[in-house]
Amino acid sequence: MVFAVNPKSDEQMATYRANAVASGGAAPASTSTPAAPSATPNATPKTIPVVVGQGGLTFTPEKVTAAVGDILQLTFVGGAHTFTQSTFADPCSALAGGTDSGAKPAAGVTPSPTFNYTVTDASKPLWFYCKTGTHCKSGMVLSINAPATGNTHEAFKALAEGTGAAPSASASASSTATVDTPAPSDTSAPPTTGTAKEIAVAVGQGGLTFTPSSVTASVGDVVVLSFMSGSHTFTQSTFADPCNPLAGGADSGAVPAAGLAVAPTFNYTVTDTSKPLWFYCKTGTHCKSGMVFSINAPATGNTFDKFKATATGNTTAEVTPGSGASSAFGTSGALTLFVATALAGLML
Repeated sequence: MVFAVNPKSDEQMATYRANAVASGGAAPASTSTPAAPSATPNATPKTIPVVVGQGGLTFTPEKVTAAVGDILQLTFVGGAHTFTQSTFADPCSALAGGTDSGAKPAAGVTPSPTFNYTVTDASKPLWFYCKTGTHCKSGMVLSINAPATGNTHEAFKALAEGTGAAPSASASASSTATVDTPAPSDTSAPPTTGTAKEIAVAVGQGGLTFTPSSVTASVGDVVVLSFMSGSHTFTQSTFADPCNPLAGGADSGAVPAAGLAVAPTFNYTVTDTSKPLWFYCKTGTHCKSGMVFSINAPATGNTFDKFKATATGNTTAEVTPGSGASSAFGTSGALTLFVATALAGLML
């Protein structure tokens, strides 16, 4: 007993009936492959937890299967990492227009920063990596719906570890409020050497602070500032005048971060390492409260500690030969000098 809907001809119906009789009425065996993840929205989207940086340079799990509408909830638990989209062919370079969480500093942060990624396309595999430093080349990659053969997750990871290109901060398209502003041009800057790195800095984490507050960088390195709370700025100044902007210097402008699920970021590319670079937060009295930052501050002379002391108004005159009553103790220095002189006279 067979049934057909709109057979094209009597001959087609007869052929269909004959085939059914020959096969004992059984339907022909299916030769189709297992269905791929649905490209249509999931009726009940699920949340897929992924832990970033747990125990090393890892996404856990590092390969997942998801349908359209499913949400990857990434929780950053160590170091400073990113969730950046790439391609199978070039695992360690950002896909133009792709997703990018921006740097997520997590060391000592409570609660842990998170980033949600909603799957909008399940018709093809999706590839991701961490663009911090050499993390990708160390195998810190993630895939969604990678096939079991051909361009597998394992093959993607092997490419990252063997031939991954250096991450390019300027190529990444961030899904956070990211501004990528290079430092003012300086023709005396030495050429970039080696592989540029990203330096993660948390702004307003636990108070009026840049964390870390002083870094060492080479030309081409990118300082990735993640604004964690309040409203702060990253504004260039000078050693002599810490809390006033340098004319033509870098300035992020006010970056409000209170209550945001994803921390806004600002990228600063180092173009000059011939001298130290000085920065502060120009919001209210934040600078006078010590919210300052330096790049390549020396260990002696104009140090970061002196820069911060000048900003907070805690500077003191240094004792120098022939300086008379000037001392590190201000007006009390004259009394100290007087007493010392008197004692010396008595000893004579």
